[in-house]
Amino acid sequence: MYEPMLVAVGACAGALARHNIATVATAHSFAPWHIACINISGSAALGAIAASPLPKPYKLCLGVGACGAFTTFSTFSTDVVAMIEAEQLAKAASYVAINNVGSIGSALGTYKMVKGLKLGKSG
Repeated sequence: MYEPMLVAVGACAGALARHNIATVATAHSFAPWHIACINISGSAALGAIAASPLPKPYKLCLGVGACGAFTTFSTFSTDVVAMIEAEQLAKAASYVAINNVGSIGSALGTYKMVKGLKLGKSG
C-alpha cells in the first residue's frame, strides 16, 4: 500500500526539479538543450540507483518516482520533431546523438561505477 505513495513522493520531487530547471533554462536561452542535460543526469542517477544495494522502497521512490518524472523522453521527442519541421536537420541530429549517447553512456558509467564499489556486500 505504501509503495505507490513512495513513487508519488519521488515523482513530485522529480517533476518539480525538471520544471525549475526548464524555467531557468528558458530564461537564459538554453532551451531545448536543458532536456539533454536532464536526460543525461537522470540516466546517470538511475544507473547508480539500479546498481546500488538500496532497499526496494528507496529504489521505487528515487528510481521510478524521481528519475521517472525528472527525465523526459516525450519532450525530447517533440523537440526533435519541431527541429525537423523547422528544417534544422543538423541541430536535430546532434540533439538526438547527444541525448542518446549521453544518456546511455551516463547510465552505463554510473551503473558500472556503483557495481564496482561493492556496496552492502561483506567479504
